[in-house]
Amino acid sequence: MDDKKRENKLKLRIKLDKILDERKMSQTELADEMKMTASVMSAIINNKKESIYRKNIEDIAHHLGLKPSDLFESVTVEEFNRLQELGRRKRKKKEE
Repeated sequence: MDDKKRENKLKLRIKLDKILDERKMSQTELADEMKMTASVMSAIINNKKESIYRKNIEDIAHHLGLKPSDLFESVTVEEFNRLQELGRRKRKKKEE
């Protein structure tokens, strides 16, 4: 696949990071409220999991008062990678 086609390819991205930021809610808070481990919640929020149980998506959406589709967005591969890097920087800054 050439670079131009790769840039136009879309990826499905979980946008829980944006939703939690808007609500001033931490990953840990959501994990605790959902009775999920922090590591699983972190992997979901940071788009590290290739597959997620449908029930988890439905439960998270219901808990936040959203539709399951509200948790996702389609972005280009380039945008996906840019957002992943921004997330890494943000997490690193919080650790300092």
